Amino acid sequence: MQFGFDRNAEPLAGGNYRLGVNPKQANAAYGETQLTVPVAAGRLNDFGFVPISFLNPEIGANYLTSGTEHSLNGDELLLDLRTAQITFPAGATQGSVHLQFNTSGFNYPTHPFAQPSWLYGFQPLGIRLTGDAGIALKLPQHQNSWAYLPANGTLMLAVAVNPETEMIEPIGLAQRQGNYAIFLHPEKVTLLDHLGVIFLPASFQPVLVDYQKNLFSFPVLMAKLAELAREHEPEQKEVTQ
Repeated sequence: MQFGFDRNAEPLAGGNYRLGVNPKQANAAYGETQLTVPVAAGRLNDFGFVPISFLNPEIGANYLTSGTEHSLNGDELLLDLRTAQITFPAGATQGSVHLQFNTSGFNYPTHPFAQPSWLYGFQPLGIRLTGDAGIALKLPQHQNSWAYLPANGTLMLAVAVNPETEMIEPIGLAQRQGNYAIFLHPEKVTLLDHLGVIFLPASFQPVLVDYQKNLFSFPVLMAKLAELAREHEPEQKEVTQ
């Protein structure tokens, strides 16, 4: 995507601009994407490929209301809003949403340490979440089975959109409970745009357990996980060679 300069029009002033692709789902077959982009004055700015998600027409709409429990898309995502509130971009506390399981076409870039292979995505974008919510995501099957999953109770990273960085990144922990991933710190989710989890190697579990016990802060957890990842990388390369 390119903009900012046209020989037949006055160029845009430099600064940050809000970029909207397919705003308000003008094309109902696709979702929308909103990003803040820096524009250099007096030149053509190229932002490359901006992803938008295809919306499966076979998935029906869900209706979300603050103050109630919801089972979305059957039972794919359980959202307990009895003591929480959602706020749509226009200010409403209830409304229609499209929820979809995606393995690509995410609407935001991902954190370098967080490369989820799948995410649940909400449309419209920008639905805010406040209060004490409950979030449970059904884990996907592999070859029609959940046998691939680690042991019940295993901890993993919960990921969501950070509105400050406009990036999909780890926000806390989730735990496997049956075929669901339960967010242990759902209050850290402030946007419903994308929700998912990342499984980590078994050797990472002690660090996750220590964080769950409040032995250190979340930034310290991320630093420890990055260090473990660097130690783990040679083993991964050796296996793939």
